[in-house]
Amino acid sequence: AYGRDRFGQGVLMARRLAEAGVSCVEVVLGGWDTHDNNFERVAALSAQLDAALATLLADLSDRGMLDSTLVACFGEFGRTPAAEQRGKDKEKGTEGRDHHPYGFSIWLAGGGIKGGQAYGATDDLGMDAVENKVHVHDFQATVLNQLGIDHERLTFKHQGRHYRLTDVHGHVIKPILA
Repeated sequence: AYGRDRFGQGVLMARRLAEAGVSCVEVVLGGWDTHDNNFERVAALSAQLDAALATLLADLSDRGMLDSTLVACFGEFGRTPAAEQRGKDKEKGTEGRDHHPYGFSIWLAGGGIKGGQAYGATDDLGMDAVENKVHVHDFQATVLNQLGIDHERLTFKHQGRHYRLTDVHGHVIKPILA
């Protein structure tokens, strides 16, 4: 049910590792850099992602582990909301989407996150975050909080400057917590 592809099998292994007590597991699904053939590639990648994550959430729930296991799905940035044709591919008609850090989604489930909600919004074109903007430091602070770590207590001073995992910024996004 996870999928016989590398990602699906990686998610199955991640579940087994979590069952064995491993506290943090990362599974990567590459190929999202869709500068060309965006629609075909995203459809294929989404099929892998959907099967594996839906099965993972069901399995964690069935095993009584979902409330204590944080599942996060995200990339380092989003993609432009509109397709474009670039370079040599213009003649071929293979639309792509460029890098876009101004408005994109991160998906969280379990681990004390309130289900069935969307937090934040972009403008009508999907270009920019306009409501409940979340900075990367806020996301990091929230994940650390759900792992039982107070990001502010990890502050240390080096060469006259304060440092921590969330730099010296970040607030826990309390409205998304269960």
